[in-house]
Amino acid sequence: MLFFGSPLQRIESAYYRSRGDLKDELLELEERGIIAKIGIRNFLEADYFAWYLDDWNEDVVKDVTEIVKKLSDYDPATVELEPDRVKILFKQSYQNLVPKRVRHDIGEHFTPYWLAELVLKVVEYDGNLERRVLDPACDSGTFLVLAIKEAKSYAEEHFVTDKSELLRKIGGNVTGIDLNPLAVLASRANYVIALGDLIRYIPKRGVEIPVYLADSILVSRKVKFTGELEVYLTTSEGEFSVPQEVIDKNVLSNVLGVVESCVKGDYSEKEFEKLIEKDFAGLKRDSIASLVELYNKIKKLEKEGKSKIWTRLLKNSFAPLLMGKFDFVVKNPPWINWESLPEHYREETKKLWDYYRLLERTKGIGLGKVKRDMAMLFTARCIDRFLKKGGKFSFLILDFRR
Repeated sequence: MLFFGSPLQRIESAYYRSRGDLKDELLELEERGIIAKIGIRNFLEADYFAWYLDDWNEDVVKDVTEIVKKLSDYDPATVELEPDRVKILFKQSYQNLVPKRVRHDIGEHFTPYWLAELVLKVVEYDGNLERRVLDPACDSGTFLVLAIKEAKSYAEEHFVTDKSELLRKIGGNVTGIDLNPLAVLASRANYVIALGDLIRYIPKRGVEIPVYLADSILVSRKVKFTGELEVYLTTSEGEFSVPQEVIDKNVLSNVLGVVESCVKGDYSEKEFEKLIEKDFAGLKRDSIASLVELYNKIKKLEKEGKSKIWTRLLKNSFAPLLMGKFDFVVKNPPWINWESLPEHYREETKKLWDYYRLLERTKGIGLGKVKRDMAMLFTARCIDRFLKKGGKFSFLILDFRR
């Protein structure tokens, strides 16, 4: 019922009332209103796909209406009665929306369910609720869906009857990361569908779907002139920095929540600073100064009409630093030749290639026949960053000779 029921009815009803009501209903949807009401805080987090509201006209209205009519043809009960069918629908929709050439350019190669099941079997993942599993490039969520299925089966076999606790365990132990916003959205949708009836046990404070829009390989750090360590993200709007202390104290999400609410409330710099000092007592003065600088930057973007995504983007981008280690890391990694990577990304990651001695180890191998591939760095980095000591990883290796 979650995706195809009441929200679609409200949108369709708004269409018949007026174009303005339709836009308002869609704006609420894009601002997380409908989804947040059932307790999922991060299903929709940014306006990557909300551009149509800024270009609102009769053509857009017509296209939106056609989409709503198509979706209305689906039986809402299908989500609960035939979840596998719906998961396939999302996967096919994603593949249709993202051209094959684009998926190839970003190294995506979809994994069929039977092969993903085999990978999980190889690492002996049985759904144990005390074991953690990560897909560091999750695409539409194939491995995550199967891991949730295993966890639910494990709970049933071991007579785990506390559904709220089961939901908490799965949310803490089955995690995904991807760089593609559309893949993250599809993966979150499949994650929710895989949870099934557990959605009914979401606590009042809500939950987050642990699928993050981030780079599993690269999170940059630098030392400020004050000597304090910061993590930063380089974007089209410049550099956004967050003090390492905020990461270490695991308060990033709360801090960015304060930033976002203060921007919306048009708080002054001093008001924001006092609120940070009050809510996060113990932060160093340099850290607070850095957060004030971040606040001013995002507030400036707000005045320019560009601030909608930044706090959520930062929260997702730095998520890999907060995840800890996993018992299982499984994936069909991105396959992109070194030469095909954007120059700025080659430059940004070169220190990692050097750190893992990958450039050195492939130099001259096979008389130049062996090409350096992003999958090499991805594998080394994910094992180093995410895998527990004694943990197991399984990555699919493609044979491009065929």
